[in-house]
Amino acid sequence: MTKYILVSGGVVSGIGKGVIASSTGLLLKTTGLKVTAIKIDPYMNIDAGTMRPTEHGEVYVLNDGGEVDLDLGNYERYLNVTLSRDNNITTGKIYREVIEKERKGEYLGKTVQIVPHLTNAIQDWIERVAAIPVDESNEQPDVCIVELGGTVGDIESAPFVEAMRQFQFRVGHDNFALVHVSLVPVMGGEQKTKPTQTTVHCLRGLGLMPDVIACRLLGPQALAPSTKDKISMFCHVSSEQVLGVHDVSSVYHVPLLLQAQGIVEYLTRRLKLDELAKLPTPAMALTKRIGKPGAATPPPTTPTHTPKSRAVKPLPAGKGAHKANGASMSISRSTSAAPSEPVSDVEEVLDESTSSNASSKKQRREDGEEVDLVAVRRVWEERRAKGKELSKRWRELTAGSKNTHILLPNSQERLFDTVSIALVGKYTDLKDSYMSVTKALEHSAFRVHRKLTIQWVESSDLEPETQESNPAKYHDAWRAVVGSGGILVPGGFGNRGAEGMMLAIKYAREQKVPFLGICLGFQLAVVEWARNVLDIQDATSAEFYPDAKNPLIIFMPEISKTHMGGTMRLGLRPTVFGDEPAPAPSTSASSPAPAASTSTSSPASTPAIATSPPPSKPTFTFTFSPKSWLSSNVTTKSTTTKSKVRKLYGGAAKIWERHRHRYEVNPAYVERLVKSGMNFIGKDEKGERMQVCELDDHPYFVGLQAHPEFCTRPLNPSPPFLGFVAASCSPAVLEEQMRYQMETYVPPHPESAMVSERELKSAEEKREREEQEKRGGGAATTTKEEKADPLSAHMKVVQAVNEDH
Repeated sequence: MTKYILVSGGVVSGIGKGVIASSTGLLLKTTGLKVTAIKIDPYMNIDAGTMRPTEHGEVYVLNDGGEVDLDLGNYERYLNVTLSRDNNITTGKIYREVIEKERKGEYLGKTVQIVPHLTNAIQDWIERVAAIPVDESNEQPDVCIVELGGTVGDIESAPFVEAMRQFQFRVGHDNFALVHVSLVPVMGGEQKTKPTQTTVHCLRGLGLMPDVIACRLLGPQALAPSTKDKISMFCHVSSEQVLGVHDVSSVYHVPLLLQAQGIVEYLTRRLKLDELAKLPTPAMALTKRIGKPGAATPPPTTPTHTPKSRAVKPLPAGKGAHKANGASMSISRSTSAAPSEPVSDVEEVLDESTSSNASSKKQRREDGEEVDLVAVRRVWEERRAKGKELSKRWRELTAGSKNTHILLPNSQERLFDTVSIALVGKYTDLKDSYMSVTKALEHSAFRVHRKLTIQWVESSDLEPETQESNPAKYHDAWRAVVGSGGILVPGGFGNRGAEGMMLAIKYAREQKVPFLGICLGFQLAVVEWARNVLDIQDATSAEFYPDAKNPLIIFMPEISKTHMGGTMRLGLRPTVFGDEPAPAPSTSASSPAPAASTSTSSPASTPAIATSPPPSKPTFTFTFSPKSWLSSNVTTKSTTTKSKVRKLYGGAAKIWERHRHRYEVNPAYVERLVKSGMNFIGKDEKGERMQVCELDDHPYFVGLQAHPEFCTRPLNPSPPFLGFVAASCSPAVLEEQMRYQMETYVPPHPESAMVSERELKSAEEKREREEQEKRGGGAATTTKEEKADPLSAHMKVVQAVNEDH
């Protein structure tokens, strides 16, 4: 039975529910549990795709093309999972589902109401999504974290609160817990508890009792014992159920802060999480139906996804800690579904299984199933070993390590060298507009042992018009750009600030300053090159001027069989590097981990590795996942073999990144661009879309049409961002990181997701057809306006809300 943890908030919104939910999930994952997450947003929008970044933060894109709330990015980064669009529930989605069912007559003529029809739809949705596998094991998660957006008491969230009140009885008391996050303001030096008392009173009045109260304090001051006792007394909880979450130097410290206050131990007792170890999902392939009259022996189970295994020589001890999310255990597992009945006395037998003859211990269940209890123990030992390794690496990332040879930094606070990055964007008024970009920079800075400093530059402040209207703002903006070690131009829509972005790109190109362009930044890098190198002075983008004479960037939509006209290019897509064989990275010898400086140090000795565990007592050693995604028969041009980007991707012939765009480089200009020195080293599978550009005679000048920031992980930074930050430190650091990536890089995607674009689009079209059939309609049609204008109404809305005049 899946365990559910609801995270709600009170007093004010935006107090850190997402970080607390992600941190709780991470801590449970370190115990060996498999965790998924769902975010409930009580707004009427169907998704976040048409919301303005300066109001709601960035639009986070998933593998399946879902445009969702930025909190799902937190979940993916903390838990190292791959979520789908259904993991984001909105009021718009729920109402649409209920109305479509009513139109099809599924309610049999009943009066459709908020209770029970809408609340039942919410509960059904949560149960369905909670059972979807989210990692490479393809197993059903053990725990589902559900974050309820907004604040308790809001009219928008009332149906969801009522649904969760019913849900706690639907799944049972032992399978549902509530973590309530409340603000504890400090006034006159005193921590005030009345707001928390009021919000808990409101919550209890709605039928929900908090199991844990997380008290947010704005500042470095911890929750006082007297404050904790007062909240415990007036909110009807014990002291151990009251946790303090004060401001810390980095959000990566929050899991350790919660762990120190015993949240894992409490939730383990409250939800009886230790009982999940009695019969884990992977062990079900080790059961066999025997001895029951009339029971047929089922055929052998073939896993739907079996990761390939290949033993590789590991890095010296501690090196590769950042790759913990790409590591795989050498014990094979199955993906069969678990039976619904637990083994009664499994713990007693498991304790005996440490004896020499334990390999033959089995348990016969009442229904005739025979379970190999030693195998059950072995699987859970494997899970816990992997969880302990994750906990160790996370602690090294945040609190530091005594081992100087470990690649990860000895905590961010102990770093003295800094790296300064100028982020030249259009939505800098709200930093959450670039949440994933800043996280990708942070993860990369961790790797190279630097403290990150981001200079936020509004792109329009760099334009000559600002120099005339506000000289001080103009000079401050350029001072930040000139004083930075690297310049990053992220994505966006519309022409506002585009000229300022191109001025920053020109400066980076001419002054040999490391540059990274993402989506719009990549497109503007091409336009800037055409203007100043090819001398096409009126070069521009058709997005800005549809009737332009020299559109270097044009409208190239994807063609969908289920939607008339073109659609936005969304979700995970492959990029192919060149046409000649690339040198395969060596897996037989390890290389020393890259240092933060040019000084050399002797690498630690390389330990031996077991290719498979002994049958009696398994040895849990980590090996890097195989590079089955590296196709040896895909080749590249000779210029690509020295590509910095390709080396950062481990020398891969094909990579997968997430996209969110509709415009592409005009193929009519590609030949002239290449002859003048701009290398398009990455294209789509048909060779029609330019995906990655790079300059040879530059320390680091890279542009990507995709959004690699959506796939970054704290222990596995995005390769383009890693190269950019490393180059911003020094050429030597970049060389070290490229060499290290060639040996160790493993993609963050599950192997099942790394397929051809045809297969990806086929899966998307199948999903779209199913949705249309579910709604009772045929193929989507277009309006007269849409037929007259190739830009769909949806894309027009996206452009309008992002223009932010």
